[in-house]
Amino acid sequence: MLEEIEGYVREGRRHFLFQDDTFTMNPNIVKSLCTSIIEKRLAIRWTANGRVPVSPGLLELMVRAGCMRVFYGIETVPRPS
Repeated sequence: MLEEIEGYVREGRRHFLFQDDTFTMNPNIVKSLCTSIIEKRLAIRWTANGRVPVSPGLLELMVRAGCMRVFYGIETVPRPS
């Protein structure tokens, strides 16, 4: 995914949307992506979909990597009648 982002950055794109409703389900993948964006100093801004819960530490790292907002999908379980 990072190689694709870098390619778009070379083309002049700076805003991204990660439209994957399971984006935050594996925090290790998100941490790796964010760390790489920070290390490569990619000046991008991005938005993602996510699921609750997300740790404050992960959110802070996402912001440092350029995340501007997260859209949360909150689902409910129907109550028995």
